[in-house]
Amino acid sequence: FQTHYCGDSKGITSDFVHYLRQSVEKDMDMHFAYFNGGSANISAKNYMGDSPYASMSKLGPALAEVVAKAVKNEEKVKTRPLQISQKDLEGTVRIDSAEKKEGAIEWAKAIGKEKDALLSKYGFATQYEAIAVNARAAIAEGRATNLIPVTAISFGDVAITANPFEMFDISCREIREASPFKMTFTCSYSNAHQSYMPPDEIFPHGEYEVYVSRFEKGTAEMTVNEIVSMLNEQKK
Repeated sequence: FQTHYCGDSKGITSDFVHYLRQSVEKDMDMHFAYFNGGSANISAKNYMGDSPYASMSKLGPALAEVVAKAVKNEEKVKTRPLQISQKDLEGTVRIDSAEKKEGAIEWAKAIGKEKDALLSKYGFATQYEAIAVNARAAIAEGRATNLIPVTAISFGDVAITANPFEMFDISCREIREASPFKMTFTCSYSNAHQSYMPPDEIFPHGEYEVYVSRFEKGTAEMTVNEIVSMLNEQKK
């Protein structure tokens, strides 16, 4: 399960993780560790009541039932010494046009209805695109690349991979299917927060995840290939 960051959170997370852990440990009398999922999100928006935590307090126990069913189907796997590999990949930061950059800066300084007019003037899809343009400019700071931390951990027939993106399920499946391990978990938003990472086939659609992404096309594929290479090296 993937959590989704919310800026107004007053706790460690604004989502369901606390209630999920609490329910599993209470109902199953066992310790529980949460690893952030690979793609999509479960929003913290309140759909179930007036309390700011109403949704999460209902969602956590519901997901605990899924965990309980999975545990009943558990199977033993062979173990061997823990192996950990870490790399910092070089991702090419997307370069926006000078006009887009100027428009984003102007938009950020504007107030009230002026902001909406500037979005239209400079052709931004939404305010989030203007925010993303400013973020990319700040990240680059004259550099063409930005480091992407990736990690692979394995023990016996189990592998856990970590990347800093909200990675699409397409990429997560590619890692799992190419992995030499019997069980492979893909964890996103790990060791950094580098926003959405659409695979190449998603870029032509140009939706939200594409125009807020920090990196050029090909970054998702490079990340997948490097993680699979790390797993293959550990399996030798």
